[in-house]
Amino acid sequence: METNGVLCTESIAQAIACGKDPFVSVSLDGSNGETHEWLRGVPGCFQASAQGIRHLAKAGLKPQVIMTVMRRNQDQIEGMVRLAESLGAGSVKFNILQPTGRGEHMHQAGEVLSVEELLELGHRVENIVSRSTSLRLIFHYPAAFRPLGKIFGDNGSGCGVCGILGILGVLANGSYALCGIGETVPELVFGHAARDDLKDVWEDNPVLEELRQGLPRRLEGVCGECVLKGRCLGSCLAQNYYLSHSLWAPFWFCDGARQRGLFPETRRRPQNPLRPLNSEGS
Repeated sequence: METNGVLCTESIAQAIACGKDPFVSVSLDGSNGETHEWLRGVPGCFQASAQGIRHLAKAGLKPQVIMTVMRRNQDQIEGMVRLAESLGAGSVKFNILQPTGRGEHMHQAGEVLSVEELLELGHRVENIVSRSTSLRLIFHYPAAFRPLGKIFGDNGSGCGVCGILGILGVLANGSYALCGIGETVPELVFGHAARDDLKDVWEDNPVLEELRQGLPRRLEGVCGECVLKGRCLGSCLAQNYYLSHSLWAPFWFCDGARQRGLFPETRRRPQNPLRPLNSEGS
């Protein structure tokens, strides 16, 4: 479950803890109220979210803190780790700001970090900041930019892969959607919990079926060439669709890195490589 945590009372946290394999992520976009509330636009939401995390931790969960990284909060990485430790979190995930909805305007306004800056920050989180804490830290850029040890070591727990083939989003209004991005992409909303049976949506929706049949084979551009496409699955298909109206378009971050010569060549191969000759030359 991903939540802003503001309505997570002690009793709600206890109810969540009684579920099967519960896992909760709570968004905090700054290590202080000023930064978080500048982004969220709701006075007092920082303390409310922090209290929600405390309730989850008290209930025996190890909630994950999610921080979306941008120019305004890039210097609060270590501060967020220390805050997460004090609240009883089990991990911190640093997301890159997607160009969706308000995020699209923030990209246009220059409030986001460049691909180069994000790569540098990700390496610092993984190689320096991670040594200062017992918490698991995840910097959510695509697998192609990670050392293999980070991808396959520790059961791959730090690779931050979207489980797009095994999840279905439920929006605040009760609608089923590919994920939360459905709020801004009506085509990726698949019905409503009040009137549509979840089993029918999951098994019969044509978009979900297209994904099951097409991933990762139909991915295009640099994502189609990536040797890790079977693991990454295009990073964020909903975001790819938002920008291009194609589920199979390359992820903007990877395509931008390719254009700047920053995509690792060791992680690329032609989509239709020539078949090797056999011993008879055929």
